[in-house]
Amino acid sequence: MILVVEPAAGLAADPNILAPDLAGLASELAPERAGEGTALGETGEVRRIEVDLGRLDAAPERLAEIAALLAPPGDGEEPALTLFWRTEDVAARLLAFGLGPAVIVPSARQRPAAYWQMFTGSARFLTLSRRLHEALQAAECRSAVFDYWPEPPASIPHRAVAPADWSAVFVDAGGDTLPTAASVAQQCRILGIGDLTVLTPDEAAAPGGMKDGALFVFAAPEPGIDHTVRAAMGRGQIVVAPRIGAAAETIGHLSSGILVDPARPTDLPELTQELVERLAHGARHKATLGRQRWQADAPRRRSVLTDDGTRWSGGDLSAHLGNRMQKEVARRRAG
Repeated sequence: MILVVEPAAGLAADPNILAPDLAGLASELAPERAGEGTALGETGEVRRIEVDLGRLDAAPERLAEIAALLAPPGDGEEPALTLFWRTEDVAARLLAFGLGPAVIVPSARQRPAAYWQMFTGSARFLTLSRRLHEALQAAECRSAVFDYWPEPPASIPHRAVAPADWSAVFVDAGGDTLPTAASVAQQCRILGIGDLTVLTPDEAAAPGGMKDGALFVFAAPEPGIDHTVRAAMGRGQIVVAPRIGAAAETIGHLSSGILVDPARPTDLPELTQELVERLAHGARHKATLGRQRWQADAPRRRSVLTDDGTRWSGGDLSAHLGNRMQKEVARRRAG
């Protein structure tokens, strides 16, 4: 059995993108293949448990239910793998019960280093943010980073790229943090975008809500992976975002989008039709290549999930940094 612990709210906005990988692993655990001695066990079930993260203290029975699955009494079947999708707080509260083979895909919530250190030796991490990956390695946690891109559409709608026809969309979640609807409207005036549509998150989540025909998408700062930004790039839309969080990891300034200094939101480039066409093409191209890399990286994800001991080489500088740090830690302990 593979156990997946997910937040009860926000699943539609932040779906478990590892579901296809888990389904593939589960198919290998089917009873008819149990005799092949797979490392994960003998059954092919994926069991999902949704947890209301806002009521962990008020509803401890949910934690007790998960703990019973992690360490079942008698001859009960322990999960061959437990995946905590954005539910590291649940994993932290279950450490006393023993997590067994566990992988945590952490949320974007900011944490001190001491928080991550409690998982050292208890769980592994699969991260979707390079910055978080480096923070986990600094805390001596086992972490692997993957660059997720959603599947771009096979074709994109025709969009007028003449300046007079430029249009944009912005999802306003409310609050006083920039960007707001007012600040985006000011940015549109500076960039020469004459048509701006402001949507609520519910409107944006509805089919067609993100206005596929809009040429520009203004993004709010989001510290974790941002499906909305990358999906927009796959549609050939130009994302305008603060140079922080996921956007800074995703967008190449003036090659596949526009990054804005959060302290100077009106310091914007001068747009021409030629530049806009190049940015739209660059966004689509980067999303397409990103998706190809994500698919090609499937064997490494399976290796991380199963902890099969395979060593993977690559050009990930943060991984090299982690290796150096681990060697230094080992040297100091030995000395």
